[in-house]
Amino acid sequence: MKLLILGASGRTGQELVKQALEAGHDVIVYVRNADSLRHHKHLKIIQAPLTDQKKLASAISLAEAILVTLGNPQADKNVSLFEWVIPMLISLMEDKGVKRLIIMSALGVGNTYRNAPIHYKLAAKTFLRGAFKDHLLGESRLWRTELDWTTIHPGILTDKDKTTTPFVVLANSGYQMPVNSSTNRSDVAQVMLNILNDKNTYAKELIVSSNTKIKL
Repeated sequence: MKLLILGASGRTGQELVKQALEAGHDVIVYVRNADSLRHHKHLKIIQAPLTDQKKLASAISLAEAILVTLGNPQADKNVSLFEWVIPMLISLMEDKGVKRLIIMSALGVGNTYRNAPIHYKLAAKTFLRGAFKDHLLGESRLWRTELDWTTIHPGILTDKDKTTTPFVVLANSGYQMPVNSSTNRSDVAQVMLNILNDKNTYAKELIVSSNTKIKL
């Protein structure tokens, strides 16, 4: 599949690019800085800012699915990113006829607030308030579209190797995540790729954990 990855220069994004290429996908990355990316025959690098809508539209037109692992570098500040990026993506994707969109979010954002353990809820109300509000302002725009979107909500991110079977649960299940919930970046990438063609995940918020052993 032809994949466009936004946020490919970050740690989760780099892992996503690596796994996508290993799985045989044709990968397009849209980045401001490509220094962390290595050449690969199935990798196309487009270097430009997110604000360049003409170049971003051109990149979207080449893809069958868009995967987003962007992170707000000022998570503790009221700095918008997703609030304007997601509406822009929606508009450009609708214009180009691309429907599949998978976005990495966080446990505690949106409806996953009800699934989050108490210290996640505290973070969402205090030092991560700005970042979580920004996520929600953007992601809530997806709810009214006809895109085949999925948001991925990991716990605290770690750099451990991917697990065989990461724990995945729907936000609307009501499942209460354990206090020690954490998620390997490699598992976030693994799940994003695994659900590319899974219609059961369309218009859903998925919680992903690497250290939750309980199965529903």
